[in-house]
Amino acid sequence: TLWDNEYEYRAAHSIDLDLNTISCTERGSDGVARLKVTLDQVYCLNEVVWIQPLIWVKGSYYFTWTCSDTGCTCTGTDFCDLYTLTVSSGRTASQYTLPTESNCKYGDTVMIQRTGTRTNDKN
Repeated sequence: TLWDNEYEYRAAHSIDLDLNTISCTERGSDGVARLKVTLDQVYCLNEVVWIQPLIWVKGSYYFTWTCSDTGCTCTGTDFCDLYTLTVSSGRTASQYTLPTESNCKYGDTVMIQRTGTRTNDKN
């Protein structure tokens, strides 16, 4: 959690639907910053939107991942190359009877990771 402030930047803020709250992580010892969200069931995810606030300046970057059965592709900002988003499931397919859909990725876990860096990076 950013600056070890679990109250202000806790992970629960990432999915609370309140645009006035912020969830923010720091890079771990492996150099990767990550946010993992576990949903209550398997969903057919066709779009994931992440609004990354710029804490040090006023404004935000909007990332949109469009998903298909093969994965998710980022658009919306020139910072997409710094991040990856994966949708997966801890449940086996046999636990659910799911229709075959090519316009979404089935899963109950969404992971955003920042592995890239740029010169003069603040985050």
